[in-house]
Amino acid sequence: MKVKVLSEFVLVIAVMLIFAAAAGAQNLVVNGSFEADPFPGEVGYFPIEQLECTGWTKGGDGRWGINRSADPWFISSMNAPDGNQVLFVQKNTGTDGATVSQTIAGMEDGHRYVLSFYLNVRLGSATRPDLMDIWVTLGDVEMMPLTRFQYNSTEYYYLSFPFVYTEAEFGEPVLTFHNSYEPGGDTSYTLDAVSIVPTTINANISGPSIAVIGQNVALTVVSDAIGETSYTWYKDGVELVGEAFNTLELINMSAEDAGVYSVTVTDSTGSLTVAFTLIVVEALPLGSQLGFLLVIIAASISGFVLLRRSEA
Repeated sequence: MKVKVLSEFVLVIAVMLIFAAAAGAQNLVVNGSFEADPFPGEVGYFPIEQLECTGWTKGGDGRWGINRSADPWFISSMNAPDGNQVLFVQKNTGTDGATVSQTIAGMEDGHRYVLSFYLNVRLGSATRPDLMDIWVTLGDVEMMPLTRFQYNSTEYYYLSFPFVYTEAEFGEPVLTFHNSYEPGGDTSYTLDAVSIVPTTINANISGPSIAVIGQNVALTVVSDAIGETSYTWYKDGVELVGEAFNTLELINMSAEDAGVYSVTVTDSTGSLTVAFTLIVVEALPLGSQLGFLLVIIAASISGFVLLRRSEA
């Protein structure tokens, strides 16, 4: 198992792009919100081999079932995170827990994805020292390391794991939720909104919002790039040769430093370009009504600007 930013002013306005998973990106998990099958009529404990759940395969020894937001049994007045139904998995004999799994179709070698889901845990009676271990694998890779739960969940945990899929590392992409526990009472967990979606690099540039001529300014790009990463900086579309790190230092700023600064971040999954606009004049008189107006205008500007995105 492999574990794995004119009376002249300098005004810096950040116009950032954070390009996360594309809106409406396809979820590769079938029935990840457990809404495909009709509610069986009542909340109950079904032997693992008896209840059908579209897209999912049962394994091990234990019971499972479907619960609804309106029912008081497991989620204790908490709404299902997505839709009206959640899957629960119970183990109350022995220590080897049930597994639920699904083979994920459509994954492409060398592409970037994020696995996410909601998890809630119930550990039997509060008077008994129940413990539950839960871990999640995708093929040969442990996505969520073995985690020991010693207390009941008071809310759903949202868990997210970005990764780059390669057949050589992962093997067959079978997503599996595992559990085991130390006996003492029934122990159960519920799942909802299980998803694997394609994504790309997330990045933004940070820097001071206001600076004056003669000041030193640092623009820093923060990203979640994976592995070996390269940075290419530009000013007004022209490459700044030799600037190949995640921070761009602007020393003793002058009026000529005004312009649009951008950086292209590249890793093995693709590249993303984000921009930062720098407006330069001479000084910022704090009592100036014009200065105050420009600050208000700057503070009101927000939005996203996509300059360029490419796939490796």
